[in-house]
Amino acid sequence: LLLDRLDEADRATAVWPAVITFLAQAAIRLTDHDALDAVEPLVAEYDGFNLVVGQCVTVLGSANLLLAQIRALRGDDDGAEAHFDKVLAANDRVRSAVHRAETLARYAAFLHERDHPGDHRRAGQLRQDARALAEPRAHQRVLRLVVEPRGAQELPDDLTPRELDVLRLLAEGASNKQI
Repeated sequence: LLLDRLDEADRATAVWPAVITFLAQAAIRLTDHDALDAVEPLVAEYDGFNLVVGQCVTVLGSANLLLAQIRALRGDDDGAEAHFDKVLAANDRVRSAVHRAETLARYAAFLHERDHPGDHRRAGQLRQDARALAEPRAHQRVLRLVVEPRGAQELPDDLTPRELDVLRLLAEGASNKQI
């Protein structure tokens, strides 16, 4: 791991927030749990703060967005939601439409993947809100994130898995007896 080669002197540099941001993003994208174990405590030190490189040269966004994604990958849905809510509140406080759009898009992806009752409906609304912020700004990364996920259902979210199975069987032409 790159983290194994970094020391306290690296942590004292103005680029340290960028280092941990890029490492966390790579670990999330690769679903590398060993790297997540190493980088999560480093990101958690910035819980509640925006990660900034140098003298506000580059604002990377809230550490909580990274923590939300890490928690989601670990299966900690409650922790993920708490961090998503925290970062949305932070985005509102600083009036960052660009960061809010990305947070909404990633929150929508989390909800779609989690698939609890009501999640698909809420994810659809979050994607719509993200798109409304991203389109006027030509924010291509967010616009790619808010594409309707494959397999997105137009069915009510409050159906049970069995009810969805019955609907699929009916759509395939199965009779009552076959169902």
